[in-house]
Amino acid sequence: GRRTRNTNRTNNKKIIKLNKSIRIPRVYNRFNGLFVQLLERHRIYSEESRIELMKVEKEGIEYFISNDSIKIGLSQEGENFYDIIKKNNTEYNTHTTVNNDNSAINNAHSIISDNNSTMSNKLYNDSTAEYNTHSVISNTKIPPYVFYINAISSGDDPNKGMDYILSLSSYALSAATCCSKICTYFEEVLNIF
Repeated sequence: GRRTRNTNRTNNKKIIKLNKSIRIPRVYNRFNGLFVQLLERHRIYSEESRIELMKVEKEGIEYFISNDSIKIGLSQEGENFYDIIKKNNTEYNTHTTVNNDNSAINNAHSIISDNNSTMSNKLYNDSTAEYNTHSVISNTKIPPYVFYINAISSGDDPNKGMDYILSLSSYALSAATCCSKICTYFEEVLNIF
């Protein structure tokens, strides 16, 4: 499967790494207490197994993003998300298979895997971590994407340093809806479900 990183950037530009097994409290007072504790101690561990659930990173967001990643900001006024992503995926697949021999495909996949593995090691400190850049089921390849999603639908749209500003809808959407639409689209493209 495809492994993703979940990081959050706060208003004061701190990066918070979240473990995939974390369960965020639903009650605001518990949530607030958890984040106060995180900002004071810079780490939150699980009670039973001492697994690091949350960590404040020292580096900025740029440290965790590879140079070949396509950075996408979301905005109501952006270009159509589905058209641009489909075009990028088509160009990416055409570019890697242009020679009609497997060496070009294997070389491109090797480069991407190496870059993503390096990023993964920076973020997870896991020497075995590697990102798959294609679906095992459909053999569809996609370039590495980074999505910047505002937590609040009415806030300023991220546009500084983005390769594309794209729109999922002409209406303001919650962060959860944006994440759901993006995940659903890639599940369809990669033929996961």
